[in-house]
Amino acid sequence: MNEPVTFENMSQKNLLEKLAEIEHGRWSDWQAWCHKILRENCPSSELEKVLERWDKQIATSYAELSEKEKESDRDEVRKYLHLIDQHAHAVCLEVIP
Repeated sequence: MNEPVTFENMSQKNLLEKLAEIEHGRWSDWQAWCHKILRENCPSSELEKVLERWDKQIATSYAELSEKEKESDRDEVRKYLHLIDQHAHAVCLEVIP
């Protein structure tokens, strides 16, 4: 996930997949922080049981997710992918009149 994203020769499907991988990392970082705060401020065995499942998800790399779990990250990316497409199209119109 640490490799920079370049747009040269990248299909929309490849872009979607790379952004979904980034989305999973973003979600994992956010959830890890939320879990830390919850554990510090609301310690309980009930909470631990709930967080345990999500801790496994946080620790799982995008490549290791099930197809259903990957699709969830792709769905999040699809919410803004059209903006990237619009911007890329506008840039191309400026560069290639």
